[in-house]
Amino acid sequence: MAMMALKRCRSIRRVAWLLIVALSLTLIGVVSEPTSSEAPQQPAAGQVGAVEVGRAKPRIAILDFDIERNVPAWLGRAAADALAYAIMLPEEPQWEVVPRQQVQDALSELKIPPSPSIADIQRVGAYLNAQYVATGKVVSATVTSRPKVGIVHIQVFVYDVEAGEPVNGANVMERSPEGIEDTRLLADALNRAARRAEENMRATRLPTGQVLIRLPENRVLLNIGAKDAVTAGMRMSVIHTDLKTGETRKIGEIVVKRVEQRQSHADIDWETQGIQQMDKVRAQFMMPPVGKVAMPPIRRERPTITSWVQGIIFPLLALGALVAVIGQSRKPERPPAVLSAHSLSWGDGIIVRFGSGGGTVLGVEIYRGDTAGFSPSNATMIDIIPGNVTQYIDTTQYFEGEATAEDVDDPDRTPWLDRQVEVPGRAKRLKVNRSRQVVVSDYDEEFYHTPLELGRQYWYIIRRITARRPAMSVITGVGGGAGGGGVAWEIVLSQFSSIIGPATALRKMSDTDLVSPPNLGQPGSDNINLADVTFRFLSVRGADEYAIFVGTDPANLLPGKAFMKQTRFTQDKDGVPIEIRLVNELNQFFRVTGATTFYWRVGYRNSRDMAPPYPDGWVWSVVHAFRTAEAPPTPPKGGR
Repeated sequence: MAMMALKRCRSIRRVAWLLIVALSLTLIGVVSEPTSSEAPQQPAAGQVGAVEVGRAKPRIAILDFDIERNVPAWLGRAAADALAYAIMLPEEPQWEVVPRQQVQDALSELKIPPSPSIADIQRVGAYLNAQYVATGKVVSATVTSRPKVGIVHIQVFVYDVEAGEPVNGANVMERSPEGIEDTRLLADALNRAARRAEENMRATRLPTGQVLIRLPENRVLLNIGAKDAVTAGMRMSVIHTDLKTGETRKIGEIVVKRVEQRQSHADIDWETQGIQQMDKVRAQFMMPPVGKVAMPPIRRERPTITSWVQGIIFPLLALGALVAVIGQSRKPERPPAVLSAHSLSWGDGIIVRFGSGGGTVLGVEIYRGDTAGFSPSNATMIDIIPGNVTQYIDTTQYFEGEATAEDVDDPDRTPWLDRQVEVPGRAKRLKVNRSRQVVVSDYDEEFYHTPLELGRQYWYIIRRITARRPAMSVITGVGGGAGGGGVAWEIVLSQFSSIIGPATALRKMSDTDLVSPPNLGQPGSDNINLADVTFRFLSVRGADEYAIFVGTDPANLLPGKAFMKQTRFTQDKDGVPIEIRLVNELNQFFRVTGATTFYWRVGYRNSRDMAPPYPDGWVWSVVHAFRTAEAPPTPPKGGR
């Protein structure tokens, strides 16, 4: 009993010291809070205001703007260049602009389409190590007659790369001075619009704060209120930062229901993991009317005695609640690292490759979509694979099933995950892939594996299922792992990975797809003229790059080991004839004399995929063979 009392006393003393430190920091912050006469310079949402000496500005990549109908095409790129110039023009720019050539190289390397999705924007930003990506639209561009001036209307969106959502922007329309030449007038109007857009973005301040307490019934208390321009009905994003890795990710959205002067109550609309104390909240950006600033700066009032008291009490309440729930917290796991998605070289499938997880990994959830912008919230989970796997092979097979974890209360007992699959036509479910990984209790999920459609591109998102013992509470001493108190294990679903893909499911070419030269045993297959031979085969839906591989060893029909001739064919249909004619190319490559047996096959792929087929870089047809004709004997010298 004495030992327990001593431990309890030490825990209370630790908590008391934490409260004293928090109180001291709060008082320092209240005393140093600027008054309205000091005109504080707050950094705008998605930008930097007064930059500290030696601190790098956030990087921003600017993509070409979209254009509406009847807008000259050249204005799309000109708008991006004008905005970049406007951002760099001030004496103290708010962003460091990524050079255009670097942006273009990234777009080419990542194969980003002209109208990128949110996922594409995140990929470009991550590739360029840019915190923000700007893009927009040229809504209209006209030249009036009397007076003759140019008028340009642009909209700008600035995306937070980590959260994948717009955090700043502008909606402006400007006109040029009077002039004569139309192109010059539009360019002048565009430059003015870009400068006005930069001014409006610099002035935009989105309300930003933190979650103080998570309340019952999916509600939260925020540390910002009416003084921070928070209003009832405002939708806010919740951003979580992993303290171990520093990785930041959007984990949910909330809707403000009740606003007080210095705090707000909000309902959780959705969350991908548990929203916790200290998670960041940020108002969602809404495109303002033309010429208006989205959210202008808030003018702070001089702090009063009441505000001092509130500034002390609320942080202490939040700290107390945080300490009280330490033992029951479920810290989110990092999202799995993504590697690549490939067509399979043997056809009829896709392989998805990703990094392994740390700790005790129960398994991996697999989600599939047929657009680059899909998310798990509107997609079907197609499979659950037990164990700490690093790849998944998707096929054209249909099956459905469920994965369940056995309830385990004994911390010394190792539970397991059962993956049960039911294939149509079978009378009962079969237990397969049983994992002896340590897992948690109370996990029961169903999956439905729909067949891959051959010739279609697909994207994937994954999430790991991990197991760990609950943490020990600082105050109450409850938790798993010792003495049998509480639960033995808890389940932790990682954050969702970024999108993996695209990859195309390509069918395997059959014998009938290789037309000529005819296969050995067929008429005309044993007297082929190697000096002039035409290879004919049929196209595969989804493939736009084809190559023939010719050699004398059927085991070495591979890049670098056999003769290869490549062609492009963009007609996306099955069964369209393709021809590759070789004149003297095979003779020069092989230099054979006499009758020789040759083997050939076709490799094919989709050039727009994330990566070449795995593992050979091509999807392969079957192998065919032919024989060259006997060369006539060399006549004897001096013969008649």
